[in-house]
Amino acid sequence: MPKIFAALAATLILSGCSQFPGVYQIPVEQGNQVEASQLEQLQIGMTRAQVRFLLGTPAFINRLQNDRWIYLRTVKVGEKTTESSKLSIRFDGDVVSAIETDR
Repeated sequence: MPKIFAALAATLILSGCSQFPGVYQIPVEQGNQVEASQLEQLQIGMTRAQVRFLLGTPAFINRLQNDRWIYLRTVKVGEKTTESSKLSIRFDGDVVSAIETDR
């Protein structure tokens, strides 16, 4: 019986160490990494194929109105978001008509 209580106590103590100050937390990057050099190459008038070749597959595509692609990127350390960016590309037919970014 004392071994069970010792194992239970050790489990509870160790589970609380994830929020212990000074413990290294891994930065988790999610989404699309769009570099500044890629943004400079992005132009109004490019086709969807050219944009996909340059930036890759977008995080979100509006399936009902297939005229907007959204590229998102976030970096979190623990529960805290340290970086975030959004790039929105609108199409008129198969051609880029507008580019919006929060950078």
